[in-house]
Amino acid sequence: MGEIRASVTLENRDDRGAVDLGLRVEADVRRTTVEGVVDTGAVSLVIPEDIATELGLRHWGTRTVVYADERREERPVTDVTIEIGNLATRTEAIVGPAGSEVLIGQGRTLNARPYRRLQKPNAGAAPSGRSSLGHPLS
Repeated sequence: MGEIRASVTLENRDDRGAVDLGLRVEADVRRTTVEGVVDTGAVSLVIPEDIATELGLRHWGTRTVVYADERREERPVTDVTIEIGNLATRTEAIVGPAGSEVLIGQGRTLNARPYRRLQKPNAGAAPSGRSSLGHPLS
């Protein structure tokens, strides 16, 4: 069984809110575009610590994550804006270890109501397939 990969843009939710309120300009929004794994077994978005740090995201709590091998671990939680294709939504994200993959959970992430639609040409290119094992199930 293969995995689905998708290009996503992650941005600092507070920066985006300041732009939406007219307090900052678009160039001030800290963001990064990465390839992530759409994980059908994951409920939440998982982003690595190094990306959370780069974006200036603050941890506000913890969640217990359950991995595919049934291990459990407390991980920090933050808020982030995620853009996939031409949709953007604000969501909670579990902060994984530095250097880990971005995991796009289908629960809170893909089923979330978008807060804005983006005007992008050719948005939503077809993802590629690869194999993987052991992603968090949170």
